Amino acid sequence: MSEDLQKQEPEIPKKKEKKQGGGGLSLPMMIIVGVGGLVLVLVAVIFGYFIATKLFPSQPIVVQGGQPVEKAHHKDSEEEEEEEKPEMHELLYMELGRITTNPKDAPSTFVVVNLSFEFSPRKKDDEMMKEVIGKEGLNLESPIIKKMQGRIKSAINNSLASMTLVDLNSKRPELQKVFQELLKPTFKDYGFKLYSVGLLEFIIQE
Repeated sequence: MSEDLQKQEPEIPKKKEKKQGGGGLSLPMMIIVGVGGLVLVLVAVIFGYFIATKLFPSQPIVVQGGQPVEKAHHKDSEEEEEEEKPEMHELLYMELGRITTNPKDAPSTFVVVNLSFEFSPRKKDDEMMKEVIGKEGLNLESPIIKKMQGRIKSAINNSLASMTLVDLNSKRPELQKVFQELLKPTFKDYGFKLYSVGLLEFIIQE
């Protein structure tokens, strides 16, 4: 009996498998859609950045007094370089004496120069300066001044020896400024600030 029932039971039809790709997108279409989405996102980011930079430009950092950091730093350096010059009667005066050397391209030719300097101490109350500067002015016999003069003469000598005759003749009007820039570090090393250099003598002997 059980065998007859088993035979009479109808066969349950199997569900047909869905064909691949019947209702979805194909692989090439999915790749195209994905790439298109990325492109749109990139375009949106770039466009947003461009709008933000135009509407909200970066502002310089402001410090006390309303000065931007870069400008304030630049102003401080300018003030340090361009301190108020002392009165003429307060400046120290020194003549170097004659320096004789040969130009670079003329060993038989002699160049003779004599320079003067106007300068002032950076720290007037310094104990060392009190020994260098007396009531009557600069003490030229001070060991500090002697050492400074030696370095100045060496620098001037080397500078002149590195120039040709043509250079010396063409740069003659500029030599005061050239020597001033050259000697500022030397004066600073000895506690002074150099304000001007005078060319007292300039002789070329062939």
